Amino acid sequence: MRKTLLLLPVVCLIVLGLAGAGCTTTQKTATPTASPAGTTTPATTVTATPSSTASLTFNTTESDSAILAEKNGQWAVSALASSTYGDATGTESWSPMHATGQPNVETYGDHGTAWAPKEKNKGMEYLEMIYTDPVTPTGVRIRESYGSGCVTKVELKDTNGVWHEIWSGVDTTRGLSYLQIPVTGATYKTKTVKITFDTTKTPNEWAEIDAVQLVGTK
Repeated sequence: MRKTLLLLPVVCLIVLGLAGAGCTTTQKTATPTASPAGTTTPATTVTATPSSTASLTFNTTESDSAILAEKNGQWAVSALASSTYGDATGTESWSPMHATGQPNVETYGDHGTAWAPKEKNKGMEYLEMIYTDPVTPTGVRIRESYGSGCVTKVELKDTNGVWHEIWSGVDTTRGLSYLQIPVTGATYKTKTVKITFDTTKTPNEWAEIDAVQLVGTK
């Protein structure tokens, strides 16, 4: 089991493929070790319903294989986080880099190949995902791999720097699952997704994110 860390939260910028990227932090002398993974749980999907009718160009019930093959989807290339377990940077376990790229967590549980905040049950945290191509958004898929059900809000930043809230509410995701959020009527382009979490919603588990897919047209 992880020990509670008392270091101050930091915001880290992690660029995919560049080890050691991010802000300078004081590292623990001992590298944290992940708890044993939980019981294998088949991946399912949860749909978050927006205020307007869901877009026909975004399927909220796609299978894992179909999500990976999504022709209009892209996976993040870098990430910022409000805090990180162990103040991890680069390729270290639980760093924000582990929320970039395609999903690679296979079972629900505590895995260093996903991002995790510094502490569990400590209130609000956020994860900001950055993508290669600006697109007119039609949806976002968030793969929750531990502490599922903590997401409270999702926003997109347009190319003029203006934030657009696309969803807020109760996250009913359970197990290794995608929270799937349709976006309708967008007239802007974006390449940044911000996810806000309330970690008190799963007090006995860290809120961990495996990957985030942005779907849209160029």
